Amino acid sequence: MSGNGEDEAGGNAAGKVGVMYQAVRDGTRRNRISKELSNARKKLLDLTLRNKLLNFKRGTKSAIHIVEEVPREAYGRLVLEEKTMAFKPRPDKRGPRELESTGEMEEEPETSRPGEESEAEDARDLWRLDDSQLAGQHQDQYLQTDLTKEELAKRLIGIRRKAQEFMEEQGYSVLYLALGFLEWRERDDTEPCLAPLVLVPVELKRLRAERRYNLKWTGEDIFTNLSLQKKLKEQGVELPEFEMPDLRRSTESASTYNA
Repeated sequence: MSGNGEDEAGGNAAGKVGVMYQAVRDGTRRNRISKELSNARKKLLDLTLRNKLLNFKRGTKSAIHIVEEVPREAYGRLVLEEKTMAFKPRPDKRGPRELESTGEMEEEPETSRPGEESEAEDARDLWRLDDSQLAGQHQDQYLQTDLTKEELAKRLIGIRRKAQEFMEEQGYSVLYLALGFLEWRERDDTEPCLAPLVLVPVELKRLRAERRYNLKWTGEDIFTNLSLQKKLKEQGVELPEFEMPDLRRSTESASTYNA
């Protein structure tokens, strides 16, 4: 009896060790494969100026240029609050007579707000402002653009169609909201390039009752521009990984890079 019990106990112990060893070996294999895939992806990165993630052109029809917005506010609404945002065209500069003759009228007259015309409205300084200093247009649900109403509608239709086609053909999304851009040069004697810093995976949803599109975060990881990381590393500059903050004010420190 005792002998059999000892054998059985020994067998159980050996079995447990075997299971633990197998789990450790599987975990090591997964880590190795993950590391190899990551290295292979980095090797496949296009580090030439043909890559839009290194040399972004504002005039491209596959993107919408957001103007006079504060990255932390967009991040806060889309990610922290998990709400949607919509795009707002630039104000129509035509007079009432011209608009009436074409059958178009502005939905809301543009009126100036206190403090809007201050020097702090310079887009380069907006991120420095406290919440109390921001105008309402920087804290609402709209992303301001430099496109007319017609241009914006066409651009949104084209971008959504291309994103859907790519998802159907390749199985993954390539639609992102870029937070922050870095101006950099390959050499001192070359033209400056623009590259997005942080990429937020998003999706465009069209409202059935309206001719309007809502922007929504997909819930997937937000990450630093991998192509830019690799390119800057060649020049001896380390671009850190973006760490998702849980507070609006933390967004600046998480996405501020000294390059």
